[in-house]
Amino acid sequence: PPTTFTSAVKSRGSCASISDSLGNLLFYYSYDPTAILTGQNPFNGGEVYTSTHQLMQNGDLLVSGAWYNEGLIIPKPLDPNKYILFNIGVTGNFGLYYSEIDLSLNGGSGAVTQKNVQLLSNKANDGLTAVKHGNGRDWWVFFRESTTSSNANNVFYKYLVSPQGISGPYTQSIGTLTSINSYRYFFSKDGSKLGAVGYRGLIETYDLDRCNGLLSNYKSIKSDVIVAPVPGVWSGAFSPDGTKLYVATSYDDSYLWQFNLLDSLPQNTVDTLANFNFSIPAGGALKLAPDNKIYWSCAWNDGVTFNYPYPDTTYNMFNMNLSVINSPDSLGAACNFQPYSFYLGGNRTYWGLPNNPNYELGPLTGSICDTLTVGLTEIANYNNNITVYYDADWQIAFLNAKGLKGKNYNLQLYNLNGQLLLHEKGKLTSDYFTEDLNLLGYAKGLYIVRLITEKEVLTAKFVVE
Repeated sequence: PPTTFTSAVKSRGSCASISDSLGNLLFYYSYDPTAILTGQNPFNGGEVYTSTHQLMQNGDLLVSGAWYNEGLIIPKPLDPNKYILFNIGVTGNFGLYYSEIDLSLNGGSGAVTQKNVQLLSNKANDGLTAVKHGNGRDWWVFFRESTTSSNANNVFYKYLVSPQGISGPYTQSIGTLTSINSYRYFFSKDGSKLGAVGYRGLIETYDLDRCNGLLSNYKSIKSDVIVAPVPGVWSGAFSPDGTKLYVATSYDDSYLWQFNLLDSLPQNTVDTLANFNFSIPAGGALKLAPDNKIYWSCAWNDGVTFNYPYPDTTYNMFNMNLSVINSPDSLGAACNFQPYSFYLGGNRTYWGLPNNPNYELGPLTGSICDTLTVGLTEIANYNNNITVYYDADWQIAFLNAKGLKGKNYNLQLYNLNGQLLLHEKGKLTSDYFTEDLNLLGYAKGLYIVRLITEKEVLTAKFVVE
């Protein structure tokens, strides 16, 4: 269950945290606004804090710039003591960076052992996020490039985090052309959908293949309730079952909307759950939590002075509580939205909530990449009608399939990371198919074969030793 405590977080938005499997805090990341509030360089204000709220050794001066989803913590696969902190540069120190944290150091308090390693120099927008690979161990890290309005793009950048390290970037062009900095992403609980919202009114959904990181089935949700040109669309979250989409705005009025994704035209199903009438942007981040409730932050303002940082005397029901959608799988009023109902233990909130991915997500059962190991070189088949035998001396995988239905075939070979290594198409001359796959020079490990016809998909696994 959610807990509250007094932390070292000073940010108006950008933060991320991670705990162990029992919910015990390990460490967290936040932006320190001191530089930006004193007129200094604001683009290296990220800091890492220990579980006792002290600055971690070497945990200062990380790439960060007072945004909201610019930091993200990923456990390093197969290394229980190490973690990777990703950061993006939106308005300065452009690009994608990572730092490595080792919690085995300093008696378990940890230390940052590598810092601000640049992976890409492209200007990013404020939307760093991640989702588990279909094998339940590795991670896909997503972000998008931010460009000028005359050079709008729809390119997603993706990196794969595996025991072999960080690989990429892999790119894919899909969705709406955009150039805005405030363009944020969030995954459904099962990782099958990606949602994206943009400040000027973009609301989008995509399907995701967790095995290869590819997005598909792009949909743009355009509704009459979204008032152009600057509606201030700020944040979004899927319901736990993935059938409802919640979107929050942060402008002169702050709205909370619900869309029914089961409808062929979800924009026609919009239900306004709340409208906060504050003088300047108030509504903040939406976040689906592990308790299957959605939380909404709020940055209160008196209508006279800018509210960051809050004056020491500014404590009220608006900034000392989060609003909660208690039953987000339900439509309309049945979702049980309760404004300002989760007390923060005497602390205050601004526009942000921790940018945490779903650490509890497991493997994609039944997919081509749901298994990390098999016992022997012998085949681990999904289908009795397909067999693969790998001969280490010949370095050839002998594939045989029988009882095939269809007239055409599509043969695919994947490695464990979901990367397509071989793709062959042709016509079937009988219901029997055989192929010798030359694997000379292929790395040791698990491989997946898919044989696809118009009527069926046959899948088999084998190990190169």
